[in-house]
Amino acid sequence: MNNYCLEFGSMLSLIKNMDITKIFDKDVSTPEFVMLSLIDYLLDKKHGEPVWVSDIVENTAVTAQAVSKQLRGLEQKGYLMRFTDSKDRRRTEVRVSSEGKKMYDALKERHEQFMDNIISGFEGNEYDELLRLTRKFQILYTENVLKMSADKK
Repeated sequence: MNNYCLEFGSMLSLIKNMDITKIFDKDVSTPEFVMLSLIDYLLDKKHGEPVWVSDIVENTAVTAQAVSKQLRGLEQKGYLMRFTDSKDRRRTEVRVSSEGKKMYDALKERHEQFMDNIISGFEGNEYDELLRLTRKFQILYTENVLKMSADKK
């Protein structure tokens, strides 16, 4: 294996093992925080219209089962509620509880302060360059996955 593969694997491992919950004072996992962030984003995008489990599944890269597990965990902690649509029992609405909203807002503010501290450690246009290169990598990765998938057929 060449050094690029080893270095990149090491970088991915570092990123995968980053645990933002170490900065929180609440019992929320990283996937649960991401889920609350997605629900917040969808509420904003939908201008206050209901957020359905199907909306969450469509806007995430995890399986419906994983979404359900995360929602169940947040529901058990009292941070959100799920309601079955009375007109279509296959649809489930997700609402953040008042306790969940209060907790999420505090965590979001703390997370933003944390990220501001990290970003302020970059000099000049280093952060912009990091974003540009990350986006370029994502595009090249996606193109090559598609190409190699097509080659397998």
